[in-house]
Amino acid sequence: MVYPAFFGGYIYNDNAYATSTNRVGESGLRLNPSFQASLDNGLHKTTVSFNADAQIYPALGQQTRYVVGAPESIQDAAPSNVTGGFSLTHIWSPEQDFTITGLVSYARQSGLLGASLGQIGATTGGLSQPYLASIGTFSGTEQYSNQYSGMISLQDKLTSAAFVTATLGVQYISYDSTPTTTTYAVGALPTVSAPGGNGQSGGGLTFSVRGGYWLTPQVYGYVEPGLDLRRYLIGANDTNGYRVVAGLGSDMVSLFKGEIWGGVQAQASAEGYFGATVAPTYGARVSYYPTRDLTVGLSVSSNLGEVTATRIGSTTPLGVAAAFQPSAISQTQQALLQADYVVNSYITASLRGGLGKTETTTPESGSIVWSGGATINYTFWRNIALTLNYQFTKTATSQTLTALDYLTNPGNLTNPQAPSGYVQNLVSAGMTYHY
Repeated sequence: MVYPAFFGGYIYNDNAYATSTNRVGESGLRLNPSFQASLDNGLHKTTVSFNADAQIYPALGQQTRYVVGAPESIQDAAPSNVTGGFSLTHIWSPEQDFTITGLVSYARQSGLLGASLGQIGATTGGLSQPYLASIGTFSGTEQYSNQYSGMISLQDKLTSAAFVTATLGVQYISYDSTPTTTTYAVGALPTVSAPGGNGQSGGGLTFSVRGGYWLTPQVYGYVEPGLDLRRYLIGANDTNGYRVVAGLGSDMVSLFKGEIWGGVQAQASAEGYFGATVAPTYGARVSYYPTRDLTVGLSVSSNLGEVTATRIGSTTPLGVAAAFQPSAISQTQQALLQADYVVNSYITASLRGGLGKTETTTPESGSIVWSGGATINYTFWRNIALTLNYQFTKTATSQTLTALDYLTNPGNLTNPQAPSGYVQNLVSAGMTYHY
């Protein structure tokens, strides 16, 4: 079975370069092809999915901004870009009680509601979505990342009620090195950032074993310990850690299905530069079906993010033992809510909203992202619909990390302690073909 879809139409972006100052509004072309294909013969089931979102602004290229009173000029990348993702999942069931699942995926993402977060809800039946290293963080400035993931999972049904699942996952994420800064003022220090631009490029390997039991015919409980190894381009930041969670899940209880979980995470320097940082972790993926025409999905999570190293008391090169202490210990939270409603046989509507936040200690700072939007489809002809879409994004970055900072209008880039970020509104209209 193959289900293709394609959207093409007009887009207006009121802040094409995603800046807090020197906002530039521009019209362009938006193209959104996607498809899902599946083959199921009972023993093997293969699913392939693809999704891309191209926003093209022919009149705009790279621009240079000069901030009054600041020692740097800022080079903003051209706003035309493509985000999206591809995934291939194969499930092999050689026996009725034994299943092997493999997954490979790629996602190019910008902002909160990117390709890897487009589907919220839960994968049920005791086999949750694979846990991968939380090496990404939210940023107050626009950042693009390329994420490569792989997973293999073995699930064995031990008895009519007990099951065990072993999962091995790998991930690599790289960040575009844009925007960049160039120092012009005499005597000013050049900007130094980690390889990869706005984030730490690196990879992770996770291994977990889940033991579960069906407490009732509808509800199962589980305990899942696991290892979490993270490796970055800056080797001093490499960490080894663990994650232990317990949770409850269901294929369907009343009108709900999904999972909730909670536990603890820890990360320590792989080279012995600093000890373990321990933090709570929790989350939920829940789908709600109040009527045949309405579906609501909720995804919430809190994870220990990057635990980076800072050299102390020494000017020796990176790599000298005992010259580092843990720094920039981050905790990342996110919440996504989406509602899809079938108004009638011609009209469908979708509402979505999200919040992502990364808090960092030593020094205390953080970034927060709000995002929301709505889509309406009017099918005026067989498989062809008029589509109207709106997307809102607001970000903020603050050294003091107070609620007042986040609500303050950003823009004072001459003061590094002041909050900064951007606000962006996207409106697109066009036609969608869906099979």
